[in-house]
Amino acid sequence: MLLAAVAIPSIAMPSIAHAQETVAPPTVYVPAQPAPAPAPVQVQRPQIVAPEPQTVNGSRTPVAPGVLEQAREEDRQRAAERRAAARETARAQAAQSARTASVSPARTASVTPARADAAPAPQPAPQTQSVPAASVPPATEPAPVAAPPVAQAPAAPIAPPVQTGGNGTLWLILAGLGGLAALVAGLALLRRRRDDDAIWQDAEAEAGPARAPQAAAPAVTDHDIVFVPERAETDPVTHRTPAREDPVAAAPMFFARPMADERPDAQGHASLETPHLTAPDPEDIDAVLGGAAPRGDRPQLELAMRPMRAGTNRDGAIVEFELTVVNAGGVPADDVRIGAFMLSGKPGQQSEIERMLIHPPADAVVDAERIEPGDGTRLDAAATLPRDDLHVTGDGDHEGFVPVLIADARYRLPDGSEGRTAAAFSVGRVNGGEALVPFELRDDTALFDDIEARLESVPAKV
Repeated sequence: MLLAAVAIPSIAMPSIAHAQETVAPPTVYVPAQPAPAPAPVQVQRPQIVAPEPQTVNGSRTPVAPGVLEQAREEDRQRAAERRAAARETARAQAAQSARTASVSPARTASVTPARADAAPAPQPAPQTQSVPAASVPPATEPAPVAAPPVAQAPAAPIAPPVQTGGNGTLWLILAGLGGLAALVAGLALLRRRRDDDAIWQDAEAEAGPARAPQAAAPAVTDHDIVFVPERAETDPVTHRTPAREDPVAAAPMFFARPMADERPDAQGHASLETPHLTAPDPEDIDAVLGGAAPRGDRPQLELAMRPMRAGTNRDGAIVEFELTVVNAGGVPADDVRIGAFMLSGKPGQQSEIERMLIHPPADAVVDAERIEPGDGTRLDAAATLPRDDLHVTGDGDHEGFVPVLIADARYRLPDGSEGRTAAAFSVGRVNGGEALVPFELRDDTALFDDIEARLESVPAKV
């Protein structure tokens, strides 16, 4: 209404109309005023300088209403184009990497307020004044252009890129933490498997030795039943079969005791009573040497047996004897050990003699220490044998036995090895014939001195 009122006087006055036609070019300043605002890359607010309106003949010319409306429409179109361009730019920036997306919204947000601040500059609000001779400067007209910046608030579409960038970074962090957790779980599982394998191997190692004796248990059990039937009841060691988890500990039970039972019964009960060493008679030494001088580079022991009395007593058989041991070698004999024991003569006795020499009774050995070359020593003792171990021959009226004395001398050779001489002598009564008469088995004591010893065999001479 006010603009229309201003336009009426201009039609009535030709001079003013002529001035208006002359001043028509200033209308181009209205749409050109917001030109500095479209710069989207400017962070700082552009300073809008309002152009000074030109005057003709010192007077201000008002702007036509149609021109002003056209300028406003053009301004709105340009604002819409800028908003569309901003949306396209935001969509392009959202497609970039997380870091680019996080930077682009900040720049866009910084430009948006500049547009809002710059847009109100061309609003000609003061033009509503009724002063006809004065035109309102374009910088003071914020009212007509105020609506487009308010509707331009498309800050919301730009916000998702910022949120998307943050979520991307968060997902990267969560993915890294998940990978680290999976790695830790894998290492823990691998370590647990190794521990299980080690425990399983330890269990197999512990169970291995325990199974070995079980495989050998039948042999040991049968052996115990065959060789030690009596000791299984009296000897507590034989009842330790469940504790034989260590094969090394069970070995002595397997070897030592059966070997003792394999010996003949006479050997297990034969003994040597009142043994003592004494110097022999020179005649006995000469008889052993045969008049020859000691010779050789090693010791060599020779034996001579002289029975003194023999017979029976209440316990069994007994033979009293003198055993002369002479060194016929040219080197002293050291670590000399002299043994004597008795068994009852019977067929096949040679194998029993050899077994007894391998395992002589411990109480039938005497240490003689050292014998010089050409010298000797004599063992005086009595060998006994229980009545139950005697091998009796003859009929019911004339039953008797023939004792066999076994002499054994062992010594150490210069090279450290062992030398030995062993001989078996049969002892019996002499009845004027060539054969020895067996001793009669009686219940009371009966010892005879008309006896003789004959060399039966030389089972060992080393």
